[in-house]
Formats: sequence, C-alpha cells, structure tokens
Amino acid sequence: MAAIDRRFLVWRAIEETASALAKATVGVRRLERQEAQAREQGVVAGERAEGSVRAGEEAAARAALAAKAAAEQRLSGIGVALNEGRRAVEELRGELAILRQRLQEARDRE
Repeated sequence: MAAIDRRFLVWRAIEETASALAKATVGVRRLERQEAQAREQGVVAGERAEGSVRAGEEAAARAALAAKAAAEQRLSGIGVALNEGRRAVEELRGELAILRQRLQEARDRE
C-alpha cells in the first residue's frame, strides 16, 4: 500500500474518532445537566417533605418523599451512565492522540 493511501486511512480514522469524541462529549455534558437537575429536584422534594411534616400534612410529606426517592433513583442511574460516558471520552481521546501521532510519523517518513 502506498504511503499516501496509508496516510489517507489514518486521516479517515482520525476524522471518525474525532466525530465520535465530539458526540460522546456532548452526551456527557447532557448527562451532567441531568444529574444537576435530579440532584436539585431531590433537594427541593426533601425540603418540601420537611415543611409538610412540620405543617402536619402527612399525605403531602409522603408525596414529597416519594418524589425525593424517585429523584435519587434517577440520580443513581444517571451517575452510572455518566461514568461510562466519561470513560468513553477518555478512551477516545487516547485513541485520537495515537492516531495523530501515527499520521505525524507517516508524514515525517516522507
């Protein structure tokens, strides 16, 4: 295979990896926003529950505690996905660095 063909293949791999990295990064940022929202919803629901207990509104307190539990469950699921997404981003960054190095080495050989 000619050097130009190899360089082209490496360049294509760089483009594809960079695109995958961009998509993964956007996904991580989206999950970070969702995590912050779920955390805030849990805090607000907990405060609502406390206020309802102080006011003697048992049904409202139960509903708020259920909302807090649901927010905490969402938070847990988001946390797992967020960790996987961050791991994927790091792997793609490493792969991209290797590919860029290969391309530079191929250029240097010419």
